[in-house]
Amino acid sequence: RDPGRLVQFTWRYPGDPPLNMFSLENYAQYRDRNTVFSDMVGLAPLRTESSAGSEPIGAWVVTGNFFHALGVRPALGRVLDVSDDAPGGPPLAVVSWRYWQAQFNGEARALGAIVKITDRRLPGPVHATVVGVAQRDFSGVTASMRSDVWVSLGAIPTAMRSRRGVALMARLPGVSIAQ
Repeated sequence: RDPGRLVQFTWRYPGDPPLNMFSLENYAQYRDRNTVFSDMVGLAPLRTESSAGSEPIGAWVVTGNFFHALGVRPALGRVLDVSDDAPGGPPLAVVSWRYWQAQFNGEARALGAIVKITDRRLPGPVHATVVGVAQRDFSGVTASMRSDVWVSLGAIPTAMRSRRGVALMARLPGVSIAQ
């Protein structure tokens, strides 16, 4: 919904390129102290690996308000919400329409299925329960990176929440960047 109102947060040291890498702790601070934006979300790609000749999964960890802030509706089941952000909560997943068709033949049995995601930065594989399928025309927020699965913050161990690696996006509520 209204992608022209979305902005990315960046920071940089003088002379360095801008970076959009924050910790989940930074995200919570900015979200809680925000007086400008109507929505703020965090997302981080997971570095998945292929196994046994299968194709790697384009997976992202996202904050619970990600789909709501972007105006993305479920085609089946539900999307993640803020109640899914609790530390230590179960890893839940929303899959893309394309992934749903390719892996589950577009069948409702996808709901409740387990998607295994590996990332070298995590202590072990994440086994996320599929709770929904994103609407057909949504393919993520980064054209250069594939988006098959979006996973709740429950996939990130509490000890890793202070590490940088989360991109922050926000929605401008009818004001320009200069304003």
